[in-house]
Amino acid sequence: MALRSIKLYPIPGRREEFKERVDRAKRWLLSAKAFSTEERSMQLNALADAGASRSERAPFVKTLKAAQNQDGSWSQLPSVRPDAYATGEALYALHVSGSVPANDPVYQKGVQWLLRNQLAADGSWFAPTRTVPVQPHTFESFPNGWHQFVSDAASCWATMALLFTLPDKPRSSS
Repeated sequence: MALRSIKLYPIPGRREEFKERVDRAKRWLLSAKAFSTEERSMQLNALADAGASRSERAPFVKTLKAAQNQDGSWSQLPSVRPDAYATGEALYALHVSGSVPANDPVYQKGVQWLLRNQLAADGSWFAPTRTVPVQPHTFESFPNGWHQFVSDAASCWATMALLFTLPDKPRSSS
């Protein structure tokens, strides 16, 4: 996100400095090893924001696609169950990076998993928390109790991924 902000809103008179910073970040991203689906997704997004070419992004796309489970989902780590957070975030990264269109079979398989796992009661998605509580929990109106914070984020990632499957609406000429 910082890379995107620097590129979109450079401070006048510091464009060259920011260009060098983006280039440095790109070099680091190309050499960094990501371990979780979140790290891989963010790395792919950042590489796209840093202007990495399609061929530079290709191995990262391949790794993220290869992490997709047979049922279309992604897991944050190989040792945990898949969830809508990892699945939505991976789909978002694959699409926003310009690497996978929404009609691609990999994308569609993930979309189908999201739709099958959407909670019928309210349309949200459940994702289990993996953190140790460090502050008192406050129950808000979002469902899923102790898991509501990450489930809220999971629902956001899933929704953003699904939005890319909608047809483009023609713009009126008025």
